[in-house]
Amino acid sequence: MEENKKAGTKTERETPEKVKAIDFSNADVSTRYEDVYAYLSPDYCETVRWQDNAYEFVCNNGLALRIQVVQPEIIRFRYAVEAHFERDFSYAVRPDLEPGRVKVKLTETDSEYQLASEKLQIVVSKKELKVRVFDNDDRLICEDFDAFSAKRTIMKGWSQMRVRKKQHRKESFLGLGDKAGPTLLNGRIFENWCTDAYAFGEDTDPMYRAIPFYYALHEDTAYGIFLDNTFRSHFDFSKSNVGFTEFRTDGGEMNYYFIYGPGLDDVARNYAKLTGTHALPPLWALGYHQCKWSYYPEERVHEIADTFRSLEIPCDAIYLDIDYMDGYRCFTWDKSHFPDPAKMIATLRDKGFQTVVMIDPGLKEDLKYPVYAEALKNNYLLKTWNGDVAKGPVWPGFCGFPDFTSPDVRAWWGQLYQGLYTEDGVSGFWNDMNEPAVFHVDHKTLPDHVRHEYDGDPCGHAKAHNIYGMQMARSSWEGLEILAPEKRPFLLTRATFCGGQRYAAVWTGDNLSTWEHLQIANQQCVRLSISGFSFCGSDIGGFSGDADGELFVRWLQLGVFHPLMRVHSMGSHASGDAAVTEEAELLAPEKHVSDQEPWSFGEKWTSLAKKAIELRYSILPCLYTAMWQLQQSGKPVLRPLAFADPLDPKVLENSRDFLFGEHILVSPVTQANVQRQMVHLPKGKWYYFWTGQAYSGELFVNLMPDQIPFFIREGAVVPIYPVQQWTNEKKIEELSLYVYYKNGTECSHLYEDAGEGMDYKSNRFSLQVFETKGTDSSLILNRTQTGDFDPGYEQVKVYLVGFPTFAHSCTVDGIEMPIKEIRLRDRSLYTMTVQSDFSTIAWKA
Repeated sequence: MEENKKAGTKTERETPEKVKAIDFSNADVSTRYEDVYAYLSPDYCETVRWQDNAYEFVCNNGLALRIQVVQPEIIRFRYAVEAHFERDFSYAVRPDLEPGRVKVKLTETDSEYQLASEKLQIVVSKKELKVRVFDNDDRLICEDFDAFSAKRTIMKGWSQMRVRKKQHRKESFLGLGDKAGPTLLNGRIFENWCTDAYAFGEDTDPMYRAIPFYYALHEDTAYGIFLDNTFRSHFDFSKSNVGFTEFRTDGGEMNYYFIYGPGLDDVARNYAKLTGTHALPPLWALGYHQCKWSYYPEERVHEIADTFRSLEIPCDAIYLDIDYMDGYRCFTWDKSHFPDPAKMIATLRDKGFQTVVMIDPGLKEDLKYPVYAEALKNNYLLKTWNGDVAKGPVWPGFCGFPDFTSPDVRAWWGQLYQGLYTEDGVSGFWNDMNEPAVFHVDHKTLPDHVRHEYDGDPCGHAKAHNIYGMQMARSSWEGLEILAPEKRPFLLTRATFCGGQRYAAVWTGDNLSTWEHLQIANQQCVRLSISGFSFCGSDIGGFSGDADGELFVRWLQLGVFHPLMRVHSMGSHASGDAAVTEEAELLAPEKHVSDQEPWSFGEKWTSLAKKAIELRYSILPCLYTAMWQLQQSGKPVLRPLAFADPLDPKVLENSRDFLFGEHILVSPVTQANVQRQMVHLPKGKWYYFWTGQAYSGELFVNLMPDQIPFFIREGAVVPIYPVQQWTNEKKIEELSLYVYYKNGTECSHLYEDAGEGMDYKSNRFSLQVFETKGTDSSLILNRTQTGDFDPGYEQVKVYLVGFPTFAHSCTVDGIEMPIKEIRLRDRSLYTMTVQSDFSTIAWKA
């Protein structure tokens, strides 16, 4: 030490200041540092071998790369340090996925290796293992900017795995799931770490869900990157350095999938092949839902239900927030407020309402609470590194948290729903606070050292955190499937990870009652949809704050086109609905005075809210068909306009308007007191729904208080139902079909089934396919039908929109039929009623 003093070198003992982490190559052996790190990158590859259904490239310094052609369009890349790969296990990838039998040819030159499949070519440099991907026309799709690198520190071990990709000129990036900003990700940095993000803003990051999957689009060619790593991850889209994108993780193995298009829709479908889709939901789950923190006691719930029916405002579900429980103990009822839950739920069902209740992961620390006592006895709760039960404060006070990464715990948890689901008659469940959220601490969740079983490969919370909410949802979903296999489960979750769409719908979290948050909700839901989570929605009207009538109605109108249409508000807690705590970071109770039922803002706004909700029930066949297409192929229900016209820069940069279902374009009103709105349409002609006028390019739309602007693609056939007070309220006697003229061909679909149950898997469905073929003077509509389900209606009312001249004649299956002309200002609308089993309708000038 004396020698160090004489040399002028301060030692750790002499100063309380810690020296920052330093590169090992620059570290002084006589100095203590916060940490010391070194980077490892591939040097030179001389060994190639076939290992575990993949080609493995091994460098002299031990670093290895495995490349597996999973499907012709899906290539998996795995990097390992010291040539040691982790257990090949994924919560995100479909468990039933079997790699296709893809022929791959390996060739070698002096400087590189080439793997050629039927759709892609992967070129790997021998020096540094840098990767380039080409299509079979030799077009460069994607290439590494520099070599893969791994960071090793003394304190954290392997703590950072990084890949950088070159960015094409004018390349755009989309997706990444739960991010609140504009559609394009360019020029921004993001973090994936499931976080309780109450009252988030456009720049808040991270958010509730971790979805490390993005799209890259260059001209009209797209690909996707899915990083299958559950540690905290980071994505940099040319924010730090222009010219490349970067993705890195804070631990684990660099394991990512390259997902080829070439179109954006193709990328979405191929991603769905890998991670799965949401099952077809019960039809009632697509109706209008009403929620508040909280509806109680029982008399208040009935009052809400009766008001909906007396005002004839459609509604399918009422939610009960945490105050239905006995002291926030999950799977219990507060009998002072709900003395006979089964009777209440049955009465609500008789009125057409399904009941949905909340279940949190935190189990109150109470040995007299049977669920906690059983979990403690069976070692089902998460523990700290030294074996103590890991506890944290949430609504009930200190809680223990089940380890949903254990198969035994998942099976146990699923059976806990029996009382609520099969005995009391609850229809659906809402898994909240499952990041998991923890009050009081800045970390907002459990410590990183908390231990998880991780399905046989024990790990710390740093690895398991991002899939905790997903595995809770999985536990719940699988339990509901076992308890009532004849029913379609409905489950809503706040936190999740890639692949979590197989188990639950999502909503955007605790937002605010502001116009900014209406815009954010719009952007969030579109981004979630293309990231695998199409069954999504927001807290309509805003969770926190005080909406006014205009904001509420415009948000309802937007919600018409979100698969989950749910109003949810914080309400007023001054009466003691729930304790507003500083730890929950909630605003003052006096700011939460809006109840946000459709009738809460006065008679003027009530009629507008009613019309918006009625529109939802009218377009249910469009939404249900879109959900079926999602389940079948992974086609997102909501999509940015770039999915229709990727070469138009104005379309690409549009973060307000979006595509819904098969042929609808929605242009929501996201600002207050606006009279007109500019709309830039993708290529082709689009019909304004409210007038039937055809447009292309740009136009101004006059905004009416009772209408949300939306357009129909030319050639489309749009099915419309009569308004009901709840789904399946009564037999549909007549279906309406709006047929939009196009000089050319177009295909449309209508999927129907019983709306509940699993019979649709045994051909008990009806799929109608409509094809339009138009010329300058004619339009032919062909219809085919498959499946054994009878929708029930015998008549179809057909409206022909946009026929370019006077329609002199019409035949139905070759028989002349009279048609009625409805004269509009500068055009005509033609209508007729036909039998539902028609095959061909032909209109001629």
